Amino acid sequence: MANDYTPVDAFQAASGINATELRTFLAICFIAALFFAYVWAIKKGFDGFHVDGDIFGYLKLVLKGAAIIIVVVIFFTY
Repeated sequence: MANDYTPVDAFQAASGINATELRTFLAICFIAALFFAYVWAIKKGFDGFHVDGDIFGYLKLVLKGAAIIIVVVIFFTY
């Protein structure tokens, strides 16, 4: 007997939400948050922070911000 019941089907049955549409919505929100963080960093955000003057100090700061965003998104989605 073949079992055609997948975890996606179980999620849809339990929550009543289409998993593909939810994933698409969360991806759009994540991309919008990254764009917002980038604009904030360029326009206002990193003015008060001390960066070592090279590109690697700025890159490290941006990667730390992206890591925080990823951790928060993962926390609220799982």
